[in-house]
Amino acid sequence: MKKSFLKLGLAALILGASSLAAGEYDLRTNMLQLNNELSEIRGGLIAGDNQLVATSLSAFAKDASDLLSQREEIIKKFPQDMKNKKHKANLANEAARTIDYNVKQIEASLDNKNPASKKQRREQAQIAYLNIVNACFQCHNVARDK
Repeated sequence: MKKSFLKLGLAALILGASSLAAGEYDLRTNMLQLNNELSEIRGGLIAGDNQLVATSLSAFAKDASDLLSQREEIIKKFPQDMKNKKHKANLANEAARTIDYNVKQIEASLDNKNPASKKQRREQAQIAYLNIVNACFQCHNVARDK
């Protein structure tokens, strides 16, 4: 009886500790996923593989929007002891808008919607990709500081 009570108490303690860090863990997991998708986009841009870029870009755009566009959800995912969560969530929303705009720029370059040469469209897509990376870094620099 004492062993089962002890096991139950230990399980409750572990579950409680893991749920406290679940938001932070979830945020970290999502960031790693976005990073992987960005790497695929970069690989496609370097290799000139428009299909890989389009596929990875679509997944990245959806995941970034899901993660960053809801201010209240962002606040919940920040660590408990973080200061200025609302301000940092606003910056994450701004990063989401920047990402969305630049995703559209890359899509337009891939779809030949820009009246430019192939080289110019490729350069526009690369600049838009770098703008996305910059938005990610700006958000990360603020979010890391507790």
